Amino acid sequence: MYKEMRAGLRRYTMEMRSHALEADRMEDLPAAYIGNSFFLPVWQLGTPEHYGYQGIKGSDGKQYYGESALELAIWTEEIAYADPTMLVSLPGPQLLGPLVRVLGNKEQQERLFASFLGEQPIWASFGLTEPGAGSDAGAIRTTACTNEEGDYHLYGEKKYIGNGTRSSWLALFAKVGDPMKPYAIQCFLLDKSSLTDPGLTRTSLASLGMKAGKLAHICLDGVQVSKEHLLGRHKSPLRRGLHGAVEVFYRMRPCVSALALGTSLAAMDYVEEHLNLDANKQIQTARLRWKLEKNRLLIYRAAQEADQGIYRPRTSSIAKWVANQCVYEVTRFCAQLAGGSLFIDHPLLEKWLRDARMIEFMEGTSNIHKRIIGHEMF
Repeated sequence: MYKEMRAGLRRYTMEMRSHALEADRMEDLPAAYIGNSFFLPVWQLGTPEHYGYQGIKGSDGKQYYGESALELAIWTEEIAYADPTMLVSLPGPQLLGPLVRVLGNKEQQERLFASFLGEQPIWASFGLTEPGAGSDAGAIRTTACTNEEGDYHLYGEKKYIGNGTRSSWLALFAKVGDPMKPYAIQCFLLDKSSLTDPGLTRTSLASLGMKAGKLAHICLDGVQVSKEHLLGRHKSPLRRGLHGAVEVFYRMRPCVSALALGTSLAAMDYVEEHLNLDANKQIQTARLRWKLEKNRLLIYRAAQEADQGIYRPRTSSIAKWVANQCVYEVTRFCAQLAGGSLFIDHPLLEKWLRDARMIEFMEGTSNIHKRIIGHEMF
């Protein structure tokens, strides 16, 4: 089943790779890529079938919709194999879809998913990280104050938000009411009308890797949103906001690990195809491939547990920690194999080396995951 889905994705991924170096030079996605409707099935992946999404056609003729955590992990691995920056820069509901499906009411889901089914690419962003709070989500300082009509005014800032300068949708976490209460952190779904509020500013951030990812620093100074923007308003306080999103985080974490895996596999295949490796180097690459296969099993296990409703922090954290180590070791090793010709003859490999360092900071650094693993074990 998943072999057929991989084959269906591969016809898109190799075409994506052809735009990767230009995107890196431009620090944006090329017009030839954005204007190519050929990629629409990939951009729309994550949209439920009943909203009109046609899915990805596998080599077996079946349609795949990326609905399970395992499917999403395999999908992420395949797109990252093409290029990690092209993955994190994708238009579509991939970042917000799982969150809105769990927390959103029917109207919110319809508005979000229907917007991605047009011919034009539309981006979404996930606004949790702040200058002083990222992995420790409970320490966020963005606040939402209510007015007499029951609507909200948002104050604070978010930083390192992927696609943040071009997104038309933003899931934004803020504290409502007493910040010490366990359900103080709530999530708001901001649309284009809110993102054009004069109290909201979006500033581009420069980065060494994943330059086309459009990282943003978002400042909120009294941005007004209606109570209809609150995700999970129809649920009890403890089943919405950050507490309600925990399930989503566990479903998405294997995808970030798969991003590292796909990048590692791409670098390994590249050097074996473009460089002449002696027997010693072949032994080293075989050892690294063995480590990557172990990491793949960890990632798939974490995804399968999430699909079964088993939310075990240790499994997903071990997978992410190992993925962080592998992608750094592999890309650095491959760059060393290229030697002095890296920057001249192998710009794609040099780019992946830079991109790989960014993955460390997605969905928790290695130190954070070590802490989670230690807490679970001891």
